[in-house]
Amino acid sequence: MDDLTSHQAPVPGWFPPGVRMPVGVRLRAWAYGLFADHGAVRLFWKNRWQVAPGVWRMNQPAHHDLARLRREGVRTVINLRGESARPFRQLEARSCHRLGLTLINLRLHAKTVPSRETLLALLDSFETAERPLVMHCKSGADRTGMAAALWRLVMAGDDAATAAQQLSLRYGHSPRGAAGVQGQILRTYAEEGERAGLSFRSWVETRYDPASIEAAFARWRATSG
Repeated sequence: MDDLTSHQAPVPGWFPPGVRMPVGVRLRAWAYGLFADHGAVRLFWKNRWQVAPGVWRMNQPAHHDLARLRREGVRTVINLRGESARPFRQLEARSCHRLGLTLINLRLHAKTVPSRETLLALLDSFETAERPLVMHCKSGADRTGMAAALWRLVMAGDDAATAAQQLSLRYGHSPRGAAGVQGQILRTYAEEGERAGLSFRSWVETRYDPASIEAAFARWRATSG
């Protein structure tokens, strides 16, 4: 599946929010989300943090989490796991529809560098999404950490080193693990773009090279001890 997904596109097995999901399908979806997707852990561990005024990060929200966010004024949910026809993933779309929340679906991967198109789509969503907003992936550590770092870099005006603090053990991210490749994006931007006076968007549009970033990360892991 492509990195970018549209929640408006027809997907085999998709139950539109206005169409009742069969009870058996819904029960299996809840069970899968609770156990296979580690939803039971998320009942007690939210990994929720404020990124900036009106901007939050967290792990996968359940319906009661989304309802609480809505009561707190949140208007938009940016889901970094992408859209899927799997019933347990459809529950979020149905909850957002029921609660009047706008759902934006983008697919990032924790252990690989996103395509140029995906990064630009994420930056576009920052510009257009109604706030307050919350962004999430499964655990709220790697993909969400990268999105939060980019918010701090692009929207809040942090430099790359400061923005990279969103990718840390505090949030469950291991910089030296495989998902640490997300931090390499910021290090490479600091070396190639920030020093040259390029905005992050301009650097992505003109110099961004996922293959070279992954190679640089492999070298960094091998030499950083």
